[in-house]
Amino acid sequence: MRLFTFLFFFILNIGIGLSQDFVLVSVGESYGLQSYYSLSNDNESQIDNNDWDIAFHYFDGSLLINESSKTTFLEPAKELRCYATPFTDFNQTFTSDDVTDRLWNEEASWSKGAFNTVKDSGDASDFGWGKAEGNGNYTGTRVFALRLKSTSWIKLQVINVTPSTLNFRIAGLNGANLQTVSIPLNGTSEGDFVYYSIEKDLHVQTIPSSWDMVFKRYVTPIDDNLGGFLDYTVTGVLSFPGTQVAQATHVDPIAVEISAYQDSFSKAGDAIGYDWKNFDFENSNEWTVYEDYAFFIKTRSGGIWKIVFIDFEGTSTGNIVFQKYFLGTSSVNQIEGNDLDLKIFPNPVNSSSQIIIDGIQKSQYGDLLIYDLMGRQVYRQNVSLNSGLNVLHLHDLNLANGQYILKVQTQEKRISKPIIVTR
Repeated sequence: MRLFTFLFFFILNIGIGLSQDFVLVSVGESYGLQSYYSLSNDNESQIDNNDWDIAFHYFDGSLLINESSKTTFLEPAKELRCYATPFTDFNQTFTSDDVTDRLWNEEASWSKGAFNTVKDSGDASDFGWGKAEGNGNYTGTRVFALRLKSTSWIKLQVINVTPSTLNFRIAGLNGANLQTVSIPLNGTSEGDFVYYSIEKDLHVQTIPSSWDMVFKRYVTPIDDNLGGFLDYTVTGVLSFPGTQVAQATHVDPIAVEISAYQDSFSKAGDAIGYDWKNFDFENSNEWTVYEDYAFFIKTRSGGIWKIVFIDFEGTSTGNIVFQKYFLGTSSVNQIEGNDLDLKIFPNPVNSSSQIIIDGIQKSQYGDLLIYDLMGRQVYRQNVSLNSGLNVLHLHDLNLANGQYILKVQTQEKRISKPIIVTR
């Protein structure tokens, strides 16, 4: 490890004739900002950490809290906190002493926001905050407690979600100041989040849906070296849903090539994360970056990039400097090999459900099959699949309500997922 300055690397790489772009993004002094960045056009959209509180993703049913907070050495961070409650009746009054289970987003998966983490893993219709009713509709079931950044307490419950609207209610823990909020979902597409500020009563529309990486503060479990984990606030990088990342360590970051990492790509949101840097308490008392790290990134549009972190200036400026190299474009199958990605929406399933299959290597025929829990085939549909991404629909689905297994089968690959059918 050593601390590189922007000027040093600029001169070094001109000298050896490498072609790359230097990028500086910032999370602001004392980490007061979030920076949404696009690799293809260098667009950087900065917003204050206080600009939104919750974000909803209709296609995954995920409901997240904003874990970013500005930090100073003079006062505690003003952070948003989310808690589970034992209540399903919004009219139930309680105090902050009645809530104990604090909830965080699971950054590895954008579908597991803080409100989703209490879901029943054995019930495919349960999304934590509510249940899917079919045809893209959901009904809220649980009450949550939030301590806002202003330190005031509220309770929140989703009322329902339709393909066009998210409806929820908030009030004080004693029921005072009841407010019903409706946020339009029309025009959102897979990957888009809808952001809302509770304290400002504002539907936030300044965050673009075209970002590839967001630089921000978030909470993640860190090994406490005592056999347990601490939920610790870090500053790092999260990638947009569907973005793929492969990490190369202990390499020459300039010379390393993507060919050795074709099978290492991950869609985890925290695949880049925070640990490409370290604070040197013993010598410099400054942040250093690991000089032998590189990250390969495949964006949703098919662009392939390599980035190498150069500098992180910490709380003084929040500046982060990295090099980016454009490596060309590629189809999904070139990155994922034989792996298929199967998504079903909505689930519970009906005849309008989308069956999204990603990673087909070449155009071919296949079968879309449904089995009951006794292993009997109850549905079959022949499908024509093209290389890359395919969106299919179920035809003439006439099954009794219940749990089933949906399988996609080609000559080269089989993949299955549990589904629930509702009529």
